[in-house]
Amino acid sequence: RLFGQEEQQASQSLARRGLASADSGAAGAAFSGLAGNKNERLAKVQTDIRPARPADLPGIQALVTKCGLYDALVSYDDYTPPVYVAVADGAVVGFLHGLLGKPVSVIVDCAVHPDYEHRGIVRKLATAFETTMLAQGLTTWVSVVANSRPRMQRVVEQWGAVPRAEARSYAKKVTA
Repeated sequence: RLFGQEEQQASQSLARRGLASADSGAAGAAFSGLAGNKNERLAKVQTDIRPARPADLPGIQALVTKCGLYDALVSYDDYTPPVYVAVADGAVVGFLHGLLGKPVSVIVDCAVHPDYEHRGIVRKLATAFETTMLAQGLTTWVSVVANSRPRMQRVVEQWGAVPRAEARSYAKKVTA
């Protein structure tokens, strides 16, 4: 099943931590409704963090493209949980995709729509991921952030992550 089966429990956990309302509603819109007087409108917008749902996929796909994360070798049609989304006005405006494991978990992708940057959304997404990790007894994550994304590198360091080494990211599409 797309995105996982423990959505309600995770949503309630995030609500207890103040990251989302108890009923965040569905949000599959891909930026529709983000136009208008941006500064005035954004000042009033509530942003909730919650586990992604299948209906969020178009919004996540749009963010991947909008934020320059698209890789032609990757199919963005399905995600292994956990995936967290930031939802504002019924639209997915941010997401974080991670993989849980030992000895380390991995933050695979994280992005926020440019109109919603500098609002603490990335930090809230990371907190949701770390909450899930800690609940499963996991204590360390890694992330490879491209040199072409210096702002994201600074954000990851602000979370307390320490650069480990210069690295090159590789991708390969496996076919039968």
